[in-house]
Amino acid sequence: MRVATWLSFGAAAVVVAATLVSVGQPVFAEDTWWHLAMGRAYAAAGPWLDADPLLFTAQEIPAPASWLAGVLLHGLEAATGFQGLRVFHTALVATILWMAARALLRTSGSIAFASLATAVFAALSAYRLFQLRPELLTVSFALLLVQRLVLDGSTGTSSAGRKPMGAAIFAAVLFGCWANVHAAFLLGPILLATATGAAALAAWIPQNGFTASTARLRMFASALVVGTLATFVNPEGAGPHLLYFIAGSDTPSLASVVDEWSRFPLLTLPKANLPPSLLSWGATWLAMIGLPISLLFAARARRRERSRGSQAQPLLDPVLLAIAAASLVAMLLAVRFSWMVIFVLLALGHTLRVAGAFEGRGRAASGMCAVLAVATAWAFFSLGAWPMISRAVNARTYAAPYPAAKHQAHAIWFLADSGVEGRIFNDYSSGNFLGYWLGPKVMTFINGSMNIPRATRDDGVAIERRGWQSEIPIETLLDRHEIDLFFGSGMPFQRRANRETPIMTRHLERTEGWMLVFRTITAAVYLRTNDRNRVNLDRIADYYAAAGVPFDRRTGFDPLSIIEHAPRWATDHGIIPRDWPQVLQNEDAADPSEQLRARHRQATTLVLLGAYEQAAELDRETLGRNPRAQAVAKRLLFCLLQIGESAQEEASILAQALEEVVGQGDPVATLLISAARNGPTFEPAQRRAMVSTVPMLTRAEAKRFGIGFVGPEARR
Repeated sequence: MRVATWLSFGAAAVVVAATLVSVGQPVFAEDTWWHLAMGRAYAAAGPWLDADPLLFTAQEIPAPASWLAGVLLHGLEAATGFQGLRVFHTALVATILWMAARALLRTSGSIAFASLATAVFAALSAYRLFQLRPELLTVSFALLLVQRLVLDGSTGTSSAGRKPMGAAIFAAVLFGCWANVHAAFLLGPILLATATGAAALAAWIPQNGFTASTARLRMFASALVVGTLATFVNPEGAGPHLLYFIAGSDTPSLASVVDEWSRFPLLTLPKANLPPSLLSWGATWLAMIGLPISLLFAARARRRERSRGSQAQPLLDPVLLAIAAASLVAMLLAVRFSWMVIFVLLALGHTLRVAGAFEGRGRAASGMCAVLAVATAWAFFSLGAWPMISRAVNARTYAAPYPAAKHQAHAIWFLADSGVEGRIFNDYSSGNFLGYWLGPKVMTFINGSMNIPRATRDDGVAIERRGWQSEIPIETLLDRHEIDLFFGSGMPFQRRANRETPIMTRHLERTEGWMLVFRTITAAVYLRTNDRNRVNLDRIADYYAAAGVPFDRRTGFDPLSIIEHAPRWATDHGIIPRDWPQVLQNEDAADPSEQLRARHRQATTLVLLGAYEQAAELDRETLGRNPRAQAVAKRLLFCLLQIGESAQEEASILAQALEEVVGQGDPVATLLISAARNGPTFEPAQRRAMVSTVPMLTRAEAKRFGIGFVGPEARR
């Protein structure tokens, strides 16, 4: 191979290898847990369930669109564990990438182009590929369909050799499986209908420069008819075909799920921290522009051969071009279809081959492929999906089956081990993990299925925002849905742009009728104290008694008492850091810097556990010794805001003093100062909503502070 070809191949290998590393990381996608839980239910009861086994707010019985995929994932997990799922996931994605590379080489005839296109496909699809979901089967089935029934014609040869009967049987088996593993199975008939229409048009217009074959048309038509009929062999018959059209107006829009159905931002730059990445945005634009340009080159090559009197004039495949056009439309309709760029790349390789771009002097195109491949590899890590898909790629934890800390598993294991039952309020991102480990004894409010009425989702948003700009108090909303347990997670750090994950650990502090029953620095669990939950309170009290941990049935979970009387248990459950004894010892160390570090760690831990008065007392003393310690001043102001009216005057004075020493480059301080200044002008409920969501730390500070705490075990 020439140098350019080696460069293209090497760059593609880097992107593919990085993608597979992210795919093989500890089970990361939230939806994987939902599919595992539903697979468990389908394995036990079959695809016809009587009710949603996970949601108490369910609008209807969940559609078994992916029931077979769920059973497959559940069976794999039961037989091989979560590590087996990781191996299966990696093998499936590796197969998809191999199929794509093989098809690209077949259509283009150029190793350099096939390498570049494989890198682009991997880069644009990485966000979907790293999630273990049935959608991966749709990707692989679509590739298999096009490879088996379309690509014969894309090389300029007729696919008449493939008999209509064989194609029909192939489509029937493929579509029959597809209709039971993923709701996007209609993509199969759509692709075949596109192929049939393009083949019919080419046959109707002779001498048009396109491959045309009536046998090929009959093959597509028979496969379309028989394959479409096979899609009705599923638990709901025609139901899945009409799902989009019969979806009620009360169903929450899937567009609210940021990585699912958001439209491609064609005329604006993409938003930070959300798909599509800047690389995907640019590559999609290049694909849209490059395909028609390559068609012009192919048309010119045909005219050149005709002027020479050549009998072997190059022909274009109308079917592959039509599928590429349909794929571009799908990519623009929803970001989740970015993986369909593979069909655009196949058509691009085909047209460049027809244009002779990789022959004779045209071999200079290989050099351009090398440059673009290297650029793609660089952009993948800096401007592409890598920052979003590599969060669990860590040498220290890569062997773990899943990142338990991400799911606040200390709190989940408390709920599981205490044996509580009932209804739990949770946010969207935590519902799948909760449902897998706690359902059906503990039923969740919302999960990835979004199988809830719009009004219920609106109530959930109001609760997540602590009633901000809501006319109904969240206590009323929680009782409206007869909530027994409240699960709040997250540290009070500044959230990433466009990632509005709610931080609810403080939502029910000092709320009448609710009791704190578990708390770490990143999670809080509250119990509704009514007659319905007397049994749950007994279970929780018995759990703590068996562990030798103090728990008051009247006042609930007291972190300070537990730290004092059960420090080992507190350490093991992520309540205090491992070095807590050393922190207390260094609180009055002779070295001022050592003293300041110890007091910072102690006060921040107390704040994150809700002990605001104790943390404020410590920070007042520390600030007296170190008047210029801005971090201490910000933390103290945060505490005063949480304490409320009794500390309002002190908060106003401190906010004014802090404003004089911090600049606009400190967004956390700016938000704290604004809250202290504007808080007194709000109604009590709105003021509480504001202070319950104000941050104390930057994201980097929160990440650093979490080091040194015992993480939750990854149960199997």
